[in-house]
Amino acid sequence: MDYVDQMVKEFQLLTRKYALFHAVFLTTFVLELLTLLIFMPFLAKTVALAIVVALTFLTIFTYFVLRFYFQTRKPEQFIAIKDKLVKAVIENSSKGSRWSQERLRPVYEMLQKLEGQESQYYPLPSFLQTLSPLVEKFSIWCHWEDVHWMKEILHLHALRKVFEWVKLHPTDLELHRTLSASYIALYQMYQKPKQKTAFDSFIERHYASAEMKEKFEKAARSAVEELKVVLNYVASDGWALIQMARVYHDLGLRQEEKKTYEMLLTLRPEDGEIYYRLGKLYFELGHIAQGLHLYQELQGRKDPKAHDLIQHYDSYYNTEILEGV
Repeated sequence: MDYVDQMVKEFQLLTRKYALFHAVFLTTFVLELLTLLIFMPFLAKTVALAIVVALTFLTIFTYFVLRFYFQTRKPEQFIAIKDKLVKAVIENSSKGSRWSQERLRPVYEMLQKLEGQESQYYPLPSFLQTLSPLVEKFSIWCHWEDVHWMKEILHLHALRKVFEWVKLHPTDLELHRTLSASYIALYQMYQKPKQKTAFDSFIERHYASAEMKEKFEKAARSAVEELKVVLNYVASDGWALIQMARVYHDLGLRQEEKKTYEMLLTLRPEDGEIYYRLGKLYFELGHIAQGLHLYQELQGRKDPKAHDLIQHYDSYYNTEILEGV
């Protein structure tokens, strides 16, 4: 949708302005520092030395004052972008359209377009390729928090809108599925990404914070409760059970995850993927006999997942008994 691309470009322009602000002050500070180091013998005991030192401290002071000012303005600017998107969605939606369908699609489309933008930077000329790792780190430092912030605003907006519709139609299972999917998408934001970046230590500090852990826990447990609503009406809902098992896995609730996969196995006895996941979980929890039983089932079907499953045979011993040896 054109208006989604327009909002993404507006957000990118805003974040690039902030990145330019950091780059200008960083360059100015480095040049002033180099001037002091190179011309120190010539400037010693002169007024020029005092002027350069004063300018350096003024640059640092100005940077932190402006940075604080811009940080206080960012939430308003990001919310303004979200509001423009919402307004465009309403103007382009048909009357009576559901928030869980047509009106939420552009929000998730913008979220998808923001994926991976935390470390985007302009490619350097070939003769400056050696500086690429440094530039990538600088880009992550400039953009990661802003992109994360914008995505969180969009996710929370989607949640609020689904809440409004659920209050009007509290027994609509499709809406509860949408709400649980929204919670899952939200809590995944608070999980450390699996892909490696050039600035992992910077990102890890954010994901290790108490605030991030609390947000993850709250969103994940809310997803579980919404999935329970669906299963309360349709106990054999395969989609809800699969999502429940994945949420339990992310929460580290292995026993609950095992029970969920056991329920899934009774509903989908021909699904090799469930055999594999449950068998892997059995091995990890030390239920070796049950894991071997599922391995034999896969082997009897000549399912290639049997080979993958048996590789986890010693996972319990590696994680429990041999840990620290």
